[in-house]
Amino acid sequence: MMKKILIFLKKEVVLCVAGLLAIATSFLVLPDRYYIEYIDFRVLSLLFCLMLVVEGFKSEGFFKFLATKLLK
Repeated sequence: MMKKILIFLKKEVVLCVAGLLAIATSFLVLPDRYYIEYIDFRVLSLLFCLMLVVEGFKSEGFFKFLATKLLK
């Protein structure tokens, strides 16, 4: 079990560092009733939609096609 955790930590370094920093900074800014206003849900939804579009292009092979055309 511990070996699987270490493999995950080595594989997902950026995720682990981001998670640790998020936890650390949560102690610097204590949650209050205005805490929910810090989150910009419009930007998060736009990023989510962008991720969906990029993943759709990737699954259809659009980026490979585009790279081939650009290299020619």
